[in-house]
Amino acid sequence: MTNTSPPKDIDLSFILISTNYLDNIAIDINPNFIEPKAPKIITEPPYQEIKKSTLAEAEAHYAQLKSKIDNKKNLFDKIFLILKSRRYRAGSTEKTRFMDNEILFKPFVEKAIKQNQSITFVLPSFPFKCPNSSKVGRRSPAMAELLCLARMYEICTVISFVYPPGANFVIIADGQVYKDMFGVSSYEANRFRELSVMHMNKLGFSDRLTIVDMQDLIQKNLSTFTRYKEQLRPTFSEWWEYHKESPTVMSLVHACTANIVSDTHVAHDLVRLGTNKIFSKIPDSVILKTVNDVREKVKKRAQVYRIARYRFSPS
Repeated sequence: MTNTSPPKDIDLSFILISTNYLDNIAIDINPNFIEPKAPKIITEPPYQEIKKSTLAEAEAHYAQLKSKIDNKKNLFDKIFLILKSRRYRAGSTEKTRFMDNEILFKPFVEKAIKQNQSITFVLPSFPFKCPNSSKVGRRSPAMAELLCLARMYEICTVISFVYPPGANFVIIADGQVYKDMFGVSSYEANRFRELSVMHMNKLGFSDRLTIVDMQDLIQKNLSTFTRYKEQLRPTFSEWWEYHKESPTVMSLVHACTANIVSDTHVAHDLVRLGTNKIFSKIPDSVILKTVNDVREKVKKRAQVYRIARYRFSPS
């Protein structure tokens, strides 16, 4: 007899759920053919200017918060006030339940304070550029990555104004772990990490930022990773299958649609639709069916990506 009882629940309250993933949104189509523009060639990013601007932004933001910080007597409260400031927080404190983080952060931050050590933040990120031509126009790190590094360095600097040991970020590059799902080569994932490290060093941020490879961490802790994977994967798989029509899962899949490989999963069908028998009238029903088929492909592929990540795909 099949077991229909709900699986063990998993607390996903830490995930920022989109509030508009089912909204009906109008899509604007440019009626004219957009001629490609030659890219502006920058031989080297303005590293010194970026760092100078980052430090200036840190000082300005601290000055803006100073009166509120001074009203806090506890050192942890001062630091958490910085972290929850609108400049460093995505969404409102109410909708994101950000204030729940205070209880989670406190023991780790207070332990670092007690030992007079830098506060360490860990961020899985910087894998590679998703091969989606509607989202990105290049395969190597761009200004977005440099500004992301700058924002992390700024946070560390502002914290150092109230707590001299400051903070540091450990960025765990996960490109090698997820490359196969996105059709990205091992070389490209490695190259993206290496270039990110190069930019970080040239920006002068390496005293507070570090980039490590997730696959290296897995290999160094393989027995522990394997044990947890074997224990948790069935639970996550069962939970996902049971909740696949829930708002939480639909929102997660929606967020993943921008990362699918558009060159093979979207562009091919849409280009054929736009160019096939150009002098023939294609019935509206055929056009609508093709567009809906493409959207269904995108949804299914996004589900595959998200399921693979939540089922502990690293090997």
